[in-house]
Amino acid sequence: MMGTIERDGVFNRQCTFARKDGTTFPGQLVLSVKRRPDGTRMGYTGVITDLTAVLRAQEELAESDKRFRLAFDTSPMGMAVVSLGAADPGRFLRVNDALCEFAGVGEGQLVGARVGDFLGDPEHLEQAMGNLAELIAGNVDAVTAERHLFRADGGERWGRVSASAVRPDGDRDPSLILLVEDITARKELTERHEFAILCPGVPDAATAIRIGHEVLAALSREFDLSRTRARVGASIGVAVAADGDTGPDLLHAADQAMYAAKRSGKGAVRLNTR
Repeated sequence: MMGTIERDGVFNRQCTFARKDGTTFPGQLVLSVKRRPDGTRMGYTGVITDLTAVLRAQEELAESDKRFRLAFDTSPMGMAVVSLGAADPGRFLRVNDALCEFAGVGEGQLVGARVGDFLGDPEHLEQAMGNLAELIAGNVDAVTAERHLFRADGGERWGRVSASAVRPDGDRDPSLILLVEDITARKELTERHEFAILCPGVPDAATAIRIGHEVLAALSREFDLSRTRARVGASIGVAVAADGDTGPDLLHAADQAMYAAKRSGKGAVRLNTR
């Protein structure tokens, strides 16, 4: 210790100290040389800072971080940490297994990707980017919305997304904590109402598409429902029978076109050209 003071002019180390009652406490000891005007050593100045509260706070922070990591990694609900930094906003920084399963991709594909990469519905993508801009600007600190996801394997999922901004003090970039609840089953039960229209004698695909637009226009008209005005939205798939088609073949072709119409946005008519 004395050699360090003579060499560096100061000694700085965390030590354990004893009080008069025999109890101990962690502290930071700082010793420095006190010199006369002519530069000769006159003595030493020592300062002891009690670190009990500081170290306890550090331990509690580490324990809290450990609990968060455990809850994050093992949560049955999809979770992610997303960048809100101005330089690179909207990128996944960390994801859990549940979110990877929901998105249908591995962690390596998800981390580094952008939030919008998995939103195939143009309307939902626009809304999500608007929400992200509001969060980056600090105009809001939390957003909850239902989002339509198109998976890499061609499947579709619905998620209820809750996003909360974390804005740390200092120079650290803000981030976003995402919670994603899989509501696909509920959506299918409450919103999937499909029906087929068989039009015999249709001469060509152009006529079939025109009929589809007429049906869409009829469904889109407002109507009275329990003293309120309501409107039905629809996505229509069109298929024209080919030689050798069975009923299920034709229905399957129209079904594929309908999902293409859904992916392109609400109120669309799509033809299966097969």
